[in-house]
Amino acid sequence: MPQSLGPARAALLPGWCGNFVLTAAEVREALPRVEAAFAFTPAERAAAEGRDWLSYGADEESVLDGPPRVWRNAVRDGLGLCDVALHLT
Repeated sequence: MPQSLGPARAALLPGWCGNFVLTAAEVREALPRVEAAFAFTPAERAAAEGRDWLSYGADEESVLDGPPRVWRNAVRDGLGLCDVALHLT
């Protein structure tokens, strides 16, 4: 995902390359930065989509849409979040 966002937007996200464990309070505190990282003008969105190498099925949401939704839901429900980046070979 960071490659889709670009370095400036990725720097707004907690953790390094998607690795973090956050309490509910930390998730709530970080939400404005996460929303800022995923706030795109139409031109910025097109550029980010051009850097996204993933393929999506008809019922799958983009990596540009899913993370902010998950963060907002976690804040709404008072939950922490854990994210781990895996590289499988």
